[in-house]
Amino acid sequence: MLPDEFSETGKTGNRTVPDERTLVHCLDCEHFFLRGNRDMAKHGFGLCTSKRNNFEFQSAIFPRECRRWDAAPEGVAVRRKEWLEQREVRKTSKEIR
Repeated sequence: MLPDEFSETGKTGNRTVPDERTLVHCLDCEHFFLRGNRDMAKHGFGLCTSKRNNFEFQSAIFPRECRRWDAAPEGVAVRRKEWLEQREVRKTSKEIR
């Protein structure tokens, strides 16, 4: 199940950054994207553009501390969450059959 709450953050100028003690979710981050590998995305894993590689996948919902985290544009995290939830519903319905 996906987290209902998004990370608490502090504002610094025009950029939203997490407090040092705050855990964040990649799902909420501007640098995270699920389109890098469809098979991994189906399981909730995506790539981080700030890591500059295409082989280290991050969980969309695992809480973590990250200094590179930037808030995703408005609505992006919500659409990602909806897409992942749809995938979860499809997976569950296939398991029931």
